[in-house]
Amino acid sequence: SSDVCSSDLLTTVVGKDIPDDIRRELVSDLFGNVGSLVAGGVCGALACFVVATRNDNVALYACAGAMVAIFIVRAGIAARFKAQQARPPGNGQDLDRWERRYAIGAVLFAACCGLMCYTAYIQTNDVVGQLVAELTTLGYAAGVTARNSSRINIAIGQLLASLVPTILGAALRFEIGFMLISGFTLIFLFSLLEISVSSFQRNLRILVLNKENSAL
Repeated sequence: SSDVCSSDLLTTVVGKDIPDDIRRELVSDLFGNVGSLVAGGVCGALACFVVATRNDNVALYACAGAMVAIFIVRAGIAARFKAQQARPPGNGQDLDRWERRYAIGAVLFAACCGLMCYTAYIQTNDVVGQLVAELTTLGYAAGVTARNSSRINIAIGQLLASLVPTILGAALRFEIGFMLISGFTLIFLFSLLEISVSSFQRNLRILVLNKENSAL
């Protein structure tokens, strides 16, 4: 029943207790919209390169290069998954492998976004560059919430990896304006975490109820 489903949700954050047929749909959903993956990768790397160029900052150039490399690998993984869609991932171990591949790339790219903001705040005085980095990362975080809440552990990892360094970088400027930005970003992080959890619960409940109804 839906009540049982709701009571079991607290034990399914990582997903090991979710039945394989439902997990298969959740994992497939991660690779379902390649367009958003491309948009996030291109925009993130381009924004980082712009900020690096404006400040001739080696760390930001390295971060932009890492974003490009991670994006290429992630696109390759997504292409491989799409190529084998006629033979969808089967058992739990197979699902684990595909989810792990996606999670590693997703969290690493999110960490690059966070590093971009941290470096822009700590190593530059370029307000325009800092704004570009901040807005790009906030947009990325909002996209993560909408796109990856079906796998809540991945979404939480991405949100923390992208926004915690951003919050720290702004706060460590020790200026009122930047500390306000840090506080607003912290509130935004908590809001996105709450939205991600509620979306995950709703999506999982719908999948479980659909499975129960199809079994009738």
